[in-house]
Amino acid sequence: MKLKTLSTFLRYGVSTVLAKKASNAGLTTSKTRALSQKDMVLKYGLSAGEAKALALAVRRAAIDSDVAQLLLERSNFVCCVCKPLQRLAEQGMNVDWYDYWLNGRKDPDAGKSAQYSRWDALKALPRCGSDVADSTKKP
Repeated sequence: MKLKTLSTFLRYGVSTVLAKKASNAGLTTSKTRALSQKDMVLKYGLSAGEAKALALAVRRAAIDSDVAQLLLERSNFVCCVCKPLQRLAEQGMNVDWYDYWLNGRKDPDAGKSAQYSRWDALKALPRCGSDVADSTKKP
């Protein structure tokens, strides 16, 4: 599979699965434009629906990579890896979490006071086996 071909199919809005299948079969966007749907089915092993989806996708203009990144960042259906600002915030919070629970330290940043209040409340809860009365013991 050629990464450039796969990337090009993705820029046209083709699903990842179909882009991989087409790329592995040796199709490019140029070939997809030149071939009939029937030829894509016969020569490249695609289903009729896949051939139609590819043919329709490559007719439109490719999605600019900046626009694609913006769409990924605004989507609720992608993980934090595709959302750099969210990823940065989550990584910072993970560092704060471990620093608080393992080292007992709090960041003096006033913007983080709400998270520390939540964690303080969690810390104040009784721990299993410590402050909880054991109901199996007889008086």
